Amino acid sequence: MEKLKKLFAYIGKEVLFTIFTAIILISLIAPIFDLSLEADGVKTEFSITFLDLFIGNNIGYIDLSIDFVTSAIITISLVSLVLVWINFLINKVYKKDNNLISKINSFILIIAIILLAVSNLIFAEYSYIKDAGYKVEFNDIGFIIYLICLGGMALISLSDIFKKVHYDTHEIVEISMLISLAIVLDKFASIDIGATGGSFNFSGIPLLLIAVRYGVTKSLISSSVVFSILTCLLDGYGLQTLPFDYVIAFSGYAFAGLSYSLIDKYLFKNNSKKEIINIIISMVIGGIGVLLTRMIGSSISSMIYYNYSLEAALAYNIVYVGPSAAICVVGGIILSGPLALINKLYPVDRYKKNITKVNKEEENIVEEK
Repeated sequence: MEKLKKLFAYIGKEVLFTIFTAIILISLIAPIFDLSLEADGVKTEFSITFLDLFIGNNIGYIDLSIDFVTSAIITISLVSLVLVWINFLINKVYKKDNNLISKINSFILIIAIILLAVSNLIFAEYSYIKDAGYKVEFNDIGFIIYLICLGGMALISLSDIFKKVHYDTHEIVEISMLISLAIVLDKFASIDIGATGGSFNFSGIPLLLIAVRYGVTKSLISSSVVFSILTCLLDGYGLQTLPFDYVIAFSGYAFAGLSYSLIDKYLFKNNSKKEIINIIISMVIGGIGVLLTRMIGSSISSMIYYNYSLEAALAYNIVYVGPSAAICVVGGIILSGPLALINKLYPVDRYKKNITKVNKEEENIVEEK
């Protein structure tokens, strides 16, 4: 039993990932449309499967073209499987600690989940099936299977990233305070726009501060997970809006953290005199990033849940997303001076070392007693 546990710890994630991929491939034969046609008193029934859409098969009198969504999901699944085993060789066989492949894998799997979620918009193009006289019923079995498998694969890839993320008490307190401030600003310092959601608000300013202070990964956890879930519950539009209006929409704040890290490392070479310039540039890039992600996420949500056309969704959402992003950038720039001072007095890496040193000293005192 002990050997089995060790084997699972060594290779279990990769095997589970392979099983998920195999299920996706097997599910190609799962029906997506159930069709029936009654003519001259004779009723004919058959189904269109994912495989039919993948290869562009001909069913009855219907000529199906190759479907982009299905092809993309299958391709991403196979590429992800290859990347997982490459990551296994790098990290466990050659003992090189690198999570870049896991990050890439997580990104493309999230894209696959998004494509699957919006596929009902793509499948609307198959309305000509009804025009041919067929009674069409959508079958969601295949979608549920695909969603479970892709979600499981994404969680496996994300687990390799997040297992290296550690928080000390001071970080938890600081980030919690900033998230709380963001929620307060979202609820009490905002102007609602339209009946289907959206508002001008200042909630992005604390989230940009988190991104610059703590980098990409902790920014994503703070904005796309913690802040997203809490504000989704408080807004009351339903959990179905969580993936697009919140998780995807608020992920753009992490671009500020990515920009700050790259500029500090490669452009300014850790030059503290240029700290404010770096912060200002990062705030602008973070604002542009969240503008893009909020437009993408909210526009997809508008098309799915409110039946907007693409043009109408973009026009509606830019009215409040654009000004909100601009407000956050301006607020972040105004706070760039105080933030530079905080980074100078309490740099995150040095802070961690000090805490570690204090903890060791406390342990030594306890041992002496």
